[in-house]
Amino acid sequence: MSMQDHISDLLTRIRNGSRATQKEVLVHKTKLNAAILSVLKQEGFIQDVVENTETRFLHVFLKFNGTAPVIHKLDRVSRPSRRVYMSSKEAFSPKWRRGLGLWILSTSKGVMPHYAAADPSVSVGGEVLCYVE
Repeated sequence: MSMQDHISDLLTRIRNGSRATQKEVLVHKTKLNAAILSVLKQEGFIQDVVENTETRFLHVFLKFNGTAPVIHKLDRVSRPSRRVYMSSKEAFSPKWRRGLGLWILSTSKGVMPHYAAADPSVSVGGEVLCYVE
């Protein structure tokens, strides 16, 4: 049986692994998953991502402060049944929690955090994939 929503599966595996204090979780290897994980690594929410060349999985090494996970909240925003979009002007509006946390966007210039999409040199909007706190 094929999987319909790889992003929800990715977020659920990370959320469950963090709550169970696992050091590592396996996620399906897709280009979008790899892009989301690179943003999470760049922002310091996860330690590392290692690609297994023999299988179709990525090894995600989770990050902890002592025994508490670094990721407190991880939610899927845009779903296959209901797409949610953010313009570059909306990136820091009160509608989007006044800049608290990190919104990961899929834009025409790639997957990036909301503040990078709102940067005047880039200034693009896109689909809001997930929210991380």
